[in-house]
Parts: sequence; structure tokens; C-alpha cells
Amino acid sequence: MNNLSNRSIVINNSKTSVTREQIRAYFHETSDLYERLFQTLNSDEAYYVKPIHLRHPLIFYYGHTNTFFINKLILAGLITKRVNPQFESMFAVGVDEMGWDDVNEMNYNWPTPAEVKDYR
Repeated sequence: MNNLSNRSIVINNSKTSVTREQIRAYFHETSDLYERLFQTLNSDEAYYVKPIHLRHPLIFYYGHTNTFFINKLILAGLITKRVNPQFESMFAVGVDEMGWDDVNEMNYNWPTPAEVKDYR
């Protein structure tokens, strides 16, 4: 954990010597840190708690980051097949408290933390 940078890696500057391996390592380190954050939850039920009423439960955020990356890879044409279309639909929208966000829990059948972990 001491190797983590507190700044984003700059890749569009000709003066940087960032390698693919450095970017890959940074991605894995931050992904591992995010995973450890969710490991602090003391029960599966904790994943279904909403931090505030305008937000989704924590299980949404557990799956959202990976859905974000899948969607970006598809947009870039780097992959053509979704990993889990149901999850990628469920976890894609709802971070920004926008009018189109659906935070009505009756409209969701949230997966288990184990299912989301397998997806991640």
C-alpha cells in the first residue's frame, strides 16, 4: 500500500516516461484498495444500506466501478462482448443524483456481494 500514488498518472505529457506496466500496476493497486474498502463491511446486509436516501445502496458502488470500465472498453472497441449485461445495466447509472436516476429500491433485484465479487 505504500506504493500507491496520491495523484493520477499523467499519460498525455511528452515529458513523462509512464509505461504500460506502471499504468497496469496502478490500476491493480487502486482496484485492490477499493476491494479492501468493501471488505471492511461486517456483513452481507451492510451492502444493502443506503449511505443517504438519494443514493443507491453500497452494493451498487461495489459493482459500479467495474461496469464503468467495461462500458469504456466497449466504447473504445477494445472488447465487443459484455461480461454480464444484467449487472452492466443495473450498475451503470445512478452515481450523480440526476433526475433520471432510479433510486426506487422496488425496481432492483440487487445481487449478492459474492455475485458482484465474482463479476469484479
